[in-house]
Amino acid sequence: MKSKRFITIAILGFFALMALLCLHGCGDSTDSGPARSLPASFDVKQRVFFKWGETFDVSGDGVNYGTVSQKLISFTKSFNYDDNTGARAATASVAVLSWGTQIDVVDGSGKRLGTIKEELFTSLFKTWTTYRILDANGNQVATSQKSEFWSTTFDLTANDGHLIATIHRNAWNWMGDNWTVTIKDSTTVDPRIEVMIAAFKTSADEDQKAKDNKSSGSKK
Repeated sequence: MKSKRFITIAILGFFALMALLCLHGCGDSTDSGPARSLPASFDVKQRVFFKWGETFDVSGDGVNYGTVSQKLISFTKSFNYDDNTGARAATASVAVLSWGTQIDVVDGSGKRLGTIKEELFTSLFKTWTTYRILDANGNQVATSQKSEFWSTTFDLTANDGHLIATIHRNAWNWMGDNWTVTIKDSTTVDPRIEVMIAAFKTSADEDQKAKDNKSSGSKK
């Protein structure tokens, strides 16, 4: 009897905790104003000791530009980007019905900023990721070229070939992923989209690591 009551209390406590977390991470921000302008170069750094979903700090030259956090209760994987005032700057969510992985990005008021279309290519030796960026009207405005040896670098280029941004991750990140985003053109692609590319790429890699560890453990 006591064990049943303990289980019931534990379950109720869990759902109460989820409700509190959802109020912080899943609801819409009361302030839907624009994000503070991001600089020409900034970092998106993963918090390694934050266990309730993926969390990232956005900063540059010692200035805090906000936090990207995974929504804990969502039908699909989603991230919120809140600026350093706590205002909702952007939300990115994986589309439920799409061919391949499609990530829709909106601002704090729900206005579409653009779409990230992720494409995976596999050879005999490796799998690599490319991105196509669509504007708010669904028109392709940029593509990525990825280079990976000791690090991961995405070069976003416009349709005419000019460089929009470089998103770079060092290979040796002992304390979580640290992406450096260098913006060359902030008008063709909103910089908040580049923030979300970094967050989703790290999250996807973490999911793959967990899957690989589970698979290797089941073979033992």
